[in-house]
Amino acid sequence: LESAVQEKRQQANRLDNKKKGEKSKNSTESAGRLGHAKMTGTKQRKLYQAAKSMEKRLAALEDIQAPEHLRSIRFRQSSALEL
Repeated sequence: LESAVQEKRQQANRLDNKKKGEKSKNSTESAGRLGHAKMTGTKQRKLYQAAKSMEKRLAALEDIQAPEHLRSIRFRQSSALEL
């Protein structure tokens, strides 16, 4: 879960870096109907929200400890079934 949080934050940072250097495209070109469906700010915000929700889940998890000793299970049998 911690690695997934790190990956989401890295993806958001990559989007931010890509947005800063995006001036290479001409302003007269149109990208078509689906070209600019979502702004990069929206994508980045969603990635940060996903990372934050994963961090909340990680904080809510409790530490799991192994049992000190295993208890043996005993099945009761009637005396008629004993060999």
